[in-house]
Amino acid sequence: MTKEEITVNYDFDPRQTNYYTDAGRYLGLINKKREKEGVKFFLTAEGKKLFSLKYRERQLKYVELIFKHKAFRECFNECLLSSEIPNKREVVKIMEESELYKIESPNTYERRASTVTGWVNWIVQLTKMVSE
Repeated sequence: MTKEEITVNYDFDPRQTNYYTDAGRYLGLINKKREKEGVKFFLTAEGKKLFSLKYRERQLKYVELIFKHKAFRECFNECLLSSEIPNKREVVKIMEESELYKIESPNTYERRASTVTGWVNWIVQLTKMVSE
């Protein structure tokens, strides 16, 4: 699918399409390929496998894929130790110590810290659902 098709099909705005396609690529669920019609996005084998899973198993697989990345694991571990999600400054420090690639400026760390916090919060909410 093209970005435009994704935007229309899922009723996203273009910014959401960028976010979700980038997130899917980061997790290894989506790939992109340049064709004569333009750039197209498609599910990887891992992505196809994930979407064949039942809801609970799919959510757990998302967590597994997210935790392959040190910054997310470390932030979640901090959350377990302190019973709260680390603040943005702490998340940036964890990210810096995780030696992330393609980050050239402090502003990028700040922006991506929001994503890390959001995903960790989502995982925390999942654990609450499981324990209820």
